[in-house]
Amino acid sequence: MDFITCLPSSKGRFTIMTVLDSLSKYGHFIPLASTFTTNTVAEGFVTQIICFHGPPCSIFTERDRRFLHSFWQEINRLQGTSFAMSTVYHSQTDGQSEALNKCVEKYLRCFVVDVPIEWVAMLPQAEYWYNTSYQSSAGMTPFQALCGREPPIVAHYILRSTSSYLVEAYLVQRDEVLTLLKQNLSKAQVLMKKFADAKCTEVTFSVVDWVYVKLNPYRQTYLRELPSHKLDIRFFGPFQILKRVGEVAYKLELPEAARIHSVFHVSVQRRCVGSPTQQITPLNLTNCDPPISNLEDKVLIEKQSIVMNENSEVETNVAEQIVPARHNTRVKRRPKTLTDFE
Repeated sequence: MDFITCLPSSKGRFTIMTVLDSLSKYGHFIPLASTFTTNTVAEGFVTQIICFHGPPCSIFTERDRRFLHSFWQEINRLQGTSFAMSTVYHSQTDGQSEALNKCVEKYLRCFVVDVPIEWVAMLPQAEYWYNTSYQSSAGMTPFQALCGREPPIVAHYILRSTSSYLVEAYLVQRDEVLTLLKQNLSKAQVLMKKFADAKCTEVTFSVVDWVYVKLNPYRQTYLRELPSHKLDIRFFGPFQILKRVGEVAYKLELPEAARIHSVFHVSVQRRCVGSPTQQITPLNLTNCDPPISNLEDKVLIEKQSIVMNENSEVETNVAEQIVPARHNTRVKRRPKTLTDFE
């Protein structure tokens, strides 16, 4: 599951939620409003996915705040669905969803480049095109893998076979668009696969190995930044590998004071050659807390209330931060009545 955001407004929709079956490669495209919440995502998932295919065994998503919400986690746990989320600093972990999003954007861009507000009307055709296109990895179309039969062919319109001018104009335009889009998207798929395969390298580590990990201090609030981002230290460590998570990720033994997710993709890891104790680049941690992004916490702090985070002690000492109230020197006047103007 993934989202395509920041689209032009079309019938009150700004976002597309893409859902892809990892086995059959069958996809669903669900339009959403710009201010969609976890409840909205759950409702769209039930009406468009569960009602047709049933509840899935597992869902692979990125670490979006809507997927990390307790409502989404609990409602899927009760129906027996497990989660597999992408690792930090490697959004390409869910490569199928990323490739699907590129195909959908390419499809819509080819048609609605002149009329961008009409992309919602083309979304069902984009979904049908994708599910009836041949997948080289599966050796068949997603429709055939799911239904067990060949997809029905959209009949081409024969000129002057109808007396309605509007019907003829619509069908002729549809055939022209579908022909052009199939050609463009076939070229785009081949090109993307070519560049993706050229950059892939197989790297594996053992559980007892020591590795360096690449971090970006300007993205981590618990790492102290240097004056120049380009001259910052890129790799820190070495850290010992605790276990392997999936096929291309490993869990590292980070310091207890580091509030950083400990699972990293192999692309941000480098093997430590030699003695780990003689080549240490420690994490330059800060002592300050991250900026408060929750509006409720900001209001509580301004009101001198006690704010606590998960698994942490009280962060604000109320007794030390109490400020005496200022005395009001203004004199309260009596309101005027009608007798004052007589």
